[in-house]
Amino acid sequence: MCDPFGFALCAAPLPGNGWAKHHDDIKHTMVALAKEAGLSVQQEVTTLFLAGLSASAARRLPEEFFSAQRGYVPDILIRLMDTSARPPRHVDRLFDVKTLHVRQNPADVAYTNNINVEQRALAVHTLIERQIRQADHDYLGTPTCPSSGALMDGPLTRRLNSFGRVSGLVFGAAGEVSSDVGRLVDAISMAAVTTHAQRKGRVHAPQALAETIAAIGSASPWRIFVARRSCF
Repeated sequence: MCDPFGFALCAAPLPGNGWAKHHDDIKHTMVALAKEAGLSVQQEVTTLFLAGLSASAARRLPEEFFSAQRGYVPDILIRLMDTSARPPRHVDRLFDVKTLHVRQNPADVAYTNNINVEQRALAVHTLIERQIRQADHDYLGTPTCPSSGALMDGPLTRRLNSFGRVSGLVFGAAGEVSSDVGRLVDAISMAAVTTHAQRKGRVHAPQALAETIAAIGSASPWRIFVARRSCF
């Protein structure tokens, strides 16, 4: 039976794995935007955690650890300019795409079970870190804290945290997006202007910006970009 707002219908599982395809469409669009802007991009960085591990430690990780389907493998790695550093420098940042779908909840509960896109985005790093810390313990023998019993950080956890917080690119069922999406879109747009200016030999920023807008206006991924950006 359909409820007054259609939430039950939207939440109904249908054949074809549509929610996963929805996730992948968003991920591929963000990757396409970053590449078009001239940024270095990697998807499903399954070998992310090998850097810094000894050969003997790496051999202790089972094959399934490197599966892209594991929840601790971030969707995207993008090299961005860190303008807060002195001097500014390029750094690798991790991003994970999440969708916030409607659920079949009681009438007095919000359509996403009282979780908004910002809350979901902030939880991304915590959940990945928890899984990686458990992997440190299970596979590499990282001990627990004697006083609290909590799992301690091992080499996998330290490698994850060396990139800073994993940003949650969260897209809600009603068109809302997390602020991490806005920050990434801003960074991509600035990179696009710089890349276009370099390709065309432009030194005047407003001219480069105008030409970039004209150049990307006909590309379908950038139309999605413009539509999303208007939400912020």
